[in-house]
Amino acid sequence: MPIQETQDKDEEVHVVLLNFGGDVDDGSSNGILDTACASTLCGDQWFRKYLEIEKLRTVQSTVSSRNFIFGGGENARSLKCVLLPIDIYGRRCYVKTDIIPGKLSVHFSKSTLKKIAAIINTTQDTISIFQSKQNHPSQLSTLRC
Repeated sequence: MPIQETQDKDEEVHVVLLNFGGDVDDGSSNGILDTACASTLCGDQWFRKYLEIEKLRTVQSTVSSRNFIFGGGENARSLKCVLLPIDIYGRRCYVKTDIIPGKLSVHFSKSTLKKIAAIINTTQDTISIFQSKQNHPSQLSTLRC
């Protein structure tokens, strides 16, 4: 069944962003906490920009051909899998991340969120990470599609 586009009705999509440093305006320092995501992933354009901002020449990578199917039915095949070095609230993490074609910001999967012991408090828009008693503010954004 083909996807039908409507021009007169916007759909609101709510996402929780985790800012982990860098340039907030261009999205290179934002990660989406995506508990429905099977594996942490990002687009190759976002990945190249992130490497440039972080002044990284290379990162450890392996071959991957994992296929991702998004909510609207779109498919994307992984180009490779990397260990992405990210500082999250002052702590250096290496996150196994599939790289797919496109601009997609990093989406942290449920399994990654479990590994960093993330607790998302939606009533207060805060995130607790690494079993910290300190709650960090999250940014709840509404996107119009």
